[in-house]
Amino acid sequence: MSFIKKRVRLIHLYSLNGISLKRLFNFYLAPTLSFRHYINTTIVRAVKILIFLKLNTRFFISISCLCFLYFSLVRSILELSLNGSIDIPDLSSIFFRVNVYSITRHYFLLYVLSHRTNFKKKCGTLYLIICDCINRVVHNLKISSSKMLNLSDDGDCIVSSVLAKCTGLYYIINPKSIKLGGRNVFHIAIMVMITFTSVCLLLCPIGLYYWVNDVTQFIIQLIVLGNFSFGCFKAFTIVHYSDDIRRCLDVTRFDFLSSANTDPDSVRFFKTCRNVSLKFTSWFAISSHFVLLVWTLLPFVVVGNPVVVKNRDNSTSNYHFNPYNMYFLVSSDTYNEWHLIFHLLEWMFGLCFVMFMVLFDTFMVSMCIAITYQMRCVATAYRRLGHNRRTTMKVYFDGAIESDNTNNECLKDLKIVIKHHQEVLGKMNDFYKIVRPVILPQLIIASFTIIFVSFIITRNYFNGMLLTSTQSLKMCSFPIFFFQIYYTCLVFENLNNQLIYLMKAYSNSF
Repeated sequence: MSFIKKRVRLIHLYSLNGISLKRLFNFYLAPTLSFRHYINTTIVRAVKILIFLKLNTRFFISISCLCFLYFSLVRSILELSLNGSIDIPDLSSIFFRVNVYSITRHYFLLYVLSHRTNFKKKCGTLYLIICDCINRVVHNLKISSSKMLNLSDDGDCIVSSVLAKCTGLYYIINPKSIKLGGRNVFHIAIMVMITFTSVCLLLCPIGLYYWVNDVTQFIIQLIVLGNFSFGCFKAFTIVHYSDDIRRCLDVTRFDFLSSANTDPDSVRFFKTCRNVSLKFTSWFAISSHFVLLVWTLLPFVVVGNPVVVKNRDNSTSNYHFNPYNMYFLVSSDTYNEWHLIFHLLEWMFGLCFVMFMVLFDTFMVSMCIAITYQMRCVATAYRRLGHNRRTTMKVYFDGAIESDNTNNECLKDLKIVIKHHQEVLGKMNDFYKIVRPVILPQLIIASFTIIFVSFIITRNYFNGMLLTSTQSLKMCSFPIFFFQIYYTCLVFENLNNQLIYLMKAYSNSF
């Protein structure tokens, strides 16, 4: 160890048994034996490299490349400075803007994951001081920020906070929800419901095998198997993409685009879109729970009319009228004796399905209407581009005319509108990434359900079975599938038409 007071360092080589010893690192000590100068030097070096990386990797789309650059260039300075593995305790303040698409400026924030290290106590104070200083410097840079959706402001977003909380969507996407073992409690609850539904669905193929000779019961079990399996898939999609959904719902805010705050037409259209979204989602939620209530109460209203099922061996069995009359690997006598227990299980089974459907469709409809609104605002901004700028003429004594043009102001407005355009399209692409695997199967399953239900009602009628029979009464719920197909096609058609309108406004603005 060498202590030097001069600016020019005197390098003295130490040797042991004829072998030169390598110096590990150098640091500066103030007259008060403080490490302040050493801390400042380390901070300046690390922050300079960090700023250089963030300015020159704006259009990088490789996450592994950004992490490699940060770990090798920024963190290595801190590691070598203290001859140990050093990192910032809260690395959430150090992030990179990663482009989602190489041809656009839409980005998401990449937060570098932190790791824990072990230090000796004598280095702890120095380590904390350096980390605190770098954190404050990085926070003061304010290179970019991301404002997330706050559903507590009920009047400032298209999604209704009351409906979002009732369906559980608010708690599923909220990172501040109660956690159990590091995981969101509502994620765990949804996965438990999916597991329960899946276990019940495993019995449906067995029921299809034993009731293959009963066309009506076979089709009912087939409808239950298809719709409820798809409901589990929709619920899993919500849980799996909860972080992406939270970011996507940012587009439902009224102030997502800065130009919407000063446009009175945008305010009126926002209120209209919010009312439409609230009506569609509320009606679907109410009608779905009403159908579940009807299926639950019918067995207590229709008493003494058992469900006659033809078994595989052509024998018949009488089952107590329950919501779904699923096959539970028990005889008909056992099913009739414990019909209240099986009624409760089937009600829970149906409740999970309804909650899954309402949860996903609330998100889907609200996002479609919100993106349609934002596209309308961008298209309006394109059409009004340059109309609010005035050009004045100055005439001089020699007849010369000077035009005070406002091309710079129009160019700034155009840049802002294009930026908003890219932000909305980026949110739409993120939304399509989530719902693309769901929409087409939903239309197919709902269409086949309507066909099967219509076939059952027609067949029972021509076979002399009254429309008030137990099997026909179960089919009273099929109009809900008409409504589901209708609003799904409607919201995506409006979204596509608004996209075409936006493209036309963009081309006409030049």
